[in-house]
Amino acid sequence: MELETTGWAKDQWGECKLGDKRRVARAVKMGIKMAQAPEAGLPGQMGGRTDLIGAYRLLNNREVSVSKLIEPHLAGTLAVARERSQAGQVILMIHDGSVLDFSAHPQTKGIGSVGSRQQQGMILHSVLAVGADEQTAKKC
Repeated sequence: MELETTGWAKDQWGECKLGDKRRVARAVKMGIKMAQAPEAGLPGQMGGRTDLIGAYRLLNNREVSVSKLIEPHLAGTLAVARERSQAGQVILMIHDGSVLDFSAHPQTKGIGSVGSRQQQGMILHSVLAVGADEQTAKKC
């Protein structure tokens, strides 16, 4: 599983444009550790003080953004979906919108009103690419 997780993490974050190859290596390392313990919080996932501090430094770095971290993943997903679609396979892009309500956490910064003016949070829009037939679904 570790080799499979490592390859997956390199595919997801190995091509990130973070301004420094050490940041990219840290993103890949974090991805591996997060995949190995998805049920844990960041301290549990990182497994030790050194890696936890490194993770926090990466996530708080001005050169690092969500869009920079997910760009390789999005590009890869779209490339596979486009390739399969051009081969005549149906790819479903299943999406959902959810409201994340952080009203109970007033110290959280960078959020806005959702629902009523008293509710503070953000809207999460997620998409899952799924092949419409059984063989395609296994490969996407």
